Amino acid sequence: MRTPPVLILARGYPRYGRTSVRRIAAVAAEFVLAISGAVAIAAAVEATAALAMAINNTPDPNVAQTTASEVTSPTRPAADVPGSTAPGEVPTPRGRPGSVEDLTPEQAANYKRYVKKLPAKSEPVQIEILEDGGARMSAKVPSNNIPGSYADYVKIIDRNGNTVQYVKNTYAPDGSIVHSKVK
Repeated sequence: MRTPPVLILARGYPRYGRTSVRRIAAVAAEFVLAISGAVAIAAAVEATAALAMAINNTPDPNVAQTTASEVTSPTRPAADVPGSTAPGEVPTPRGRPGSVEDLTPEQAANYKRYVKKLPAKSEPVQIEILEDGGARMSAKVPSNNIPGSYADYVKIIDRNGNTVQYVKNTYAPDGSIVHSKVK
């Protein structure tokens, strides 16, 4: 019957002294730990990459999806011209120019909340009074990392100050719509 390798290491191998066998065993154990650590790191990186790919390929159910040709079309109308709606943009009603003084007290309270929650870099809020007595408030916010790109936050409120619609439209430097989200 053959002696198991564990017992050989414990008793010492006849050609090598006990100290040499222990050193070899320690080096082998460190090597196995190093290899298993490298394999675990590689597996973690692979899993992270797979998760990132899955997240990037999952469409957001709250966002209207557009094709590449829609985003880069040079014939798209300018989205900030009154009455025009770019493909992919959520349509909002337009009205006559107004100011905070034209708002009812309930609408003014909603306006204050709107301004408070806008990003810090936003331009002054544009107010339009709608035919039904409601109001349309919009503010442009320039992009941090794409020169010429901006987001337009549009909020529609009724005559009682209740929010009817809140939309964020993101535009490319050429004026084409990149992303539209109903909030």
